Amino acid sequence: MLFDADENIIMYPNPVNSILNIEYKEITATVRLYVYNLMGQLVIYQEMNESYHNLDCSELSPGLYTLNLKNQEGIIEKI
Repeated sequence: MLFDADENIIMYPNPVNSILNIEYKEITATVRLYVYNLMGQLVIYQEMNESYHNLDCSELSPGLYTLNLKNQEGIIEKI
């Protein structure tokens, strides 16, 4: 999984082998994490309640994925 995010969201390592570390500096409420494969299928859904979150990607096949972060207002970041 490769990514490029704005300065409010830090994600590492790049590329991801098993765990993607996500730091969202401006979290004020629950953020929903959606990971989609290139066919548009949802492969991971989790909720992030704190500014630091570990996303387990170890079950994903090698390849490219899209990560959407959404709060109650809508999409925060699409990576």
